[in-house]
Amino acid sequence: MRAENTHPDGFGAITIGWDRKAYAKISNQTPTDSWQMVVRSANVPSPSQALGYREGPLDQASVPPFSVSFFVLKLDVNDSFSQEDRVLSVGLCLPQVCLDEDVELIMQETSAESDRVAVDVLSIKSSHNRYIMWQDQTFLILCVITAMAACCLSVGTLFDYYLEYQKNQNVTTITQRFSVPSLSSTNGLIIRELILSFSVRANLKTICDQTVGSDTIPVLHGLKAISMAWVILGHTCIVAFKYSDNMDYRKVVQKELWFQTISNGAFSVDTFFFVSGLLVSFLYFRTNAKGKLDPLSKGRNGFVAGLLHFLGLMFYRFARLSVPYVFSLGVNIVVMKWFNYNSVFEPPTMDHVNCPDYWWRNVLYINTLFPVNEMLWVVIGWVSSFGLLLALVYGLYEVHLSPIAGAAYSSLSHTAWAVGLAWIVVACVTGYGGMINKLLSLPILYPFSRVTYCAYLVHPLLIRFMVMTMDSPVHLGRVSTVIIFLGQVLASYIISFILSIAFEAPVVSMLRIISKNFDIKDEKEEKPISTEPEALDVQDKPKAAVNEKRPGPSTSKGNATRKDKKDDSKKEKDDDKQDIDSELDDPVIKELFSGLDGAAFQSRMPFDKLTSTEAASFPDIASAALQTIKVYLNIRNRILQMWLNNPKQQLILDNVIENMEPPFNSDLPLLKRIHAFLERNGFINFGIFKRLQPIPSKKYGKVIVIGAGIAGLAAAQQLQQFGLEVIVLESRDRVGDYIADLGAMVVTGLGGNPVTTLSKQIDMELHRIRQKCPLYQSCGITVDKDKDEMVEREFNRLLEATSYLSHQLDFNYAGNKPVSLGQALEWVIKLQEKHVKEKQINHLKSVIELQDKLKENHNSRIRIKESMQEIHVKFKELSDLDDKRDLDQEFEFRSGRRDLNALAREWDELKVEEKDIEAKLAELEASPP
Repeated sequence: MRAENTHPDGFGAITIGWDRKAYAKISNQTPTDSWQMVVRSANVPSPSQALGYREGPLDQASVPPFSVSFFVLKLDVNDSFSQEDRVLSVGLCLPQVCLDEDVELIMQETSAESDRVAVDVLSIKSSHNRYIMWQDQTFLILCVITAMAACCLSVGTLFDYYLEYQKNQNVTTITQRFSVPSLSSTNGLIIRELILSFSVRANLKTICDQTVGSDTIPVLHGLKAISMAWVILGHTCIVAFKYSDNMDYRKVVQKELWFQTISNGAFSVDTFFFVSGLLVSFLYFRTNAKGKLDPLSKGRNGFVAGLLHFLGLMFYRFARLSVPYVFSLGVNIVVMKWFNYNSVFEPPTMDHVNCPDYWWRNVLYINTLFPVNEMLWVVIGWVSSFGLLLALVYGLYEVHLSPIAGAAYSSLSHTAWAVGLAWIVVACVTGYGGMINKLLSLPILYPFSRVTYCAYLVHPLLIRFMVMTMDSPVHLGRVSTVIIFLGQVLASYIISFILSIAFEAPVVSMLRIISKNFDIKDEKEEKPISTEPEALDVQDKPKAAVNEKRPGPSTSKGNATRKDKKDDSKKEKDDDKQDIDSELDDPVIKELFSGLDGAAFQSRMPFDKLTSTEAASFPDIASAALQTIKVYLNIRNRILQMWLNNPKQQLILDNVIENMEPPFNSDLPLLKRIHAFLERNGFINFGIFKRLQPIPSKKYGKVIVIGAGIAGLAAAQQLQQFGLEVIVLESRDRVGDYIADLGAMVVTGLGGNPVTTLSKQIDMELHRIRQKCPLYQSCGITVDKDKDEMVEREFNRLLEATSYLSHQLDFNYAGNKPVSLGQALEWVIKLQEKHVKEKQINHLKSVIELQDKLKENHNSRIRIKESMQEIHVKFKELSDLDDKRDLDQEFEFRSGRRDLNALAREWDELKVEEKDIEAKLAELEASPP
């Protein structure tokens, strides 16, 4: 018999004073055989056993010759030495024929022999009340889900390896090259990506990837990983103390300073609250800045658009977190039910009772609503942050707060914790993190951070599994607690990796694929600006439409417009001019176009830090003080601004020195180095401009440029300006490489796109794009909007098919000769025409087939009508005879009535079928291919 003291009254675990007579009442045999050790080990302990000695491991004992059952009794013990009642859990091994009433009677008779202890039986748990998993609906659902997940993972992984094998073999047949780019190829690609989202190899590679994007916050990975370990430590100690045989050990260690880490472990959860709030805000603004939330609002503005954006993000978050959460919840329900009936200990919480009844609260995430000097300032910030965090965790050591101070601490401490963490994140992101930033941004922490959510779900179950499978309390110490904690961390992350690969990672991949496909579809269907070639006449000077992407309010929409566009009225021209003038008066836009920050932005360079190329070219600047870097950045951005203000003329060093403001013009060698770097790397003096200095007559070497595409020609021009003799080799009889001139095209000018500068250099008129952008024919008549959108959709499909041929099927060569974009488009158009003709033929066949069915239906109803008229005549004659009908006439009368009813039902069915056929026929005729 084992006794567990669950009342922390300072006495620890006690042994009720039963002697050998109690054991004799239960079993009259001397325990010498190994099977008797099984029974004895679970009953009244001997004096030696009470000192920690056992008579042998139970797993080496043989099975007794009779069936036994284990009983767990919860007793209320009133010891004469203690004035308080204590609750004990006692395990008793008895023959299986014993009932709960027998066990209670034995305990009462045994306790009656002791004058010192009074025992009341509160409850009895026995193996008679078993939990059968196979009869639990939750367990069966979990088995089905697990089997489905395993099947999906197997299929996804095998398909991933198959694609890898195909890629290595480089197998591309002629049939694949010419038959794949049909209109349904996009759906096939989506299905393939959805299957690959279950690939174990791909998901494991994603989770263990030790790289992050430039627009992320790496320091959060360290905060999440460390906080997760802190959470596991707190839960491990809380549960382990409950099931230890030296519960009073907690009273000893909680007086020590290090135990404040466990007592204040709630701040580890506050870290996750802080990280979650920060990521929700950061991801919202980042996603919204990229325009990825616009398809959710469908052109709406104001409060409705914000609400739709919020609901979209919440649904994404809900879908991502719910799958592993619901699966873990189901596992917890089944496991805790099993432990409730089979473990010698009581479960730490009533999950086996609450979860089956109130699981929906957890699924809806509403369960919590129910009861249950600059550098000097940086140093000051770090000291204040660490001081605040340490004070919150260890500040209550040997401190007794008054009620008012305690209330203030409880209400403000969690907010103060978030403030301290906010400084760490801001300092690390802005470059003041130092060693802390390097520690929290270690790539090795990224995989652990990515599975933190799953680890948070599974670690409580693992802790309960550990304690509920023990057959005796554990004796805790400092070393044993640390070892248990490390084992829980390791086991939690191993299981969390499996759970993430099986459920979380596939859901994230599928959501990304679905949202990406939704964005593409929405862009094709609703974007009012097209990018296909137009059949317009080119007259006089070409005009290109360029839209500068910029912040701030604007009436323009899109980033491209049509070439050679005519205004249909003077009023529209005046409105456009007024809109442009009002936009250019916006100080935000002026700063973007003319300020130093805008110059760096339009030159594809960060305005406030060095690029990797700059750091390699200016190592003395990169390793210098922050003020020196700022001076360099100001000079660099000012030179870029000079070039963008007048890109039609060469920007020479003399002009830079003349226009550079003091004191930045004092270091001439630095100005020369920066000017040479920008010119050599093509940030200034590129394109078509007036040279103020002649090209060097002395050649410093010869260079061969292979390919006369736009990149090859640009490189040849730059090299020629540097004094090199350049030869351009091209296999075709024209320049342009894969570029095909398809007539009037769109010239898109974005911030950071050199096309904007090139447009200015060749005096192309720039137009801002508007909501209304009609397309005109050469005669001045407006093109029908439906036709315009149809041509745009078809042209985009042609481009997608051509791109698919080029990139997916290695369709860059035909007969060992390079394929130009024009040739590829010509072939794709022929394939498209063939596909459309096939669709038209199939459409006509479907129409003819429905018409034949309609004709057959009509003939059948005519036949039924004639039969009904014929039968009705005879039926009428027999009906008039009434009671004068003989036996044969009565039989014929009733047969006629039956036949009329059958024909009427058949008539009704044919009538319904006729309506169905006519509806399908009308639908086909209304939507020809």
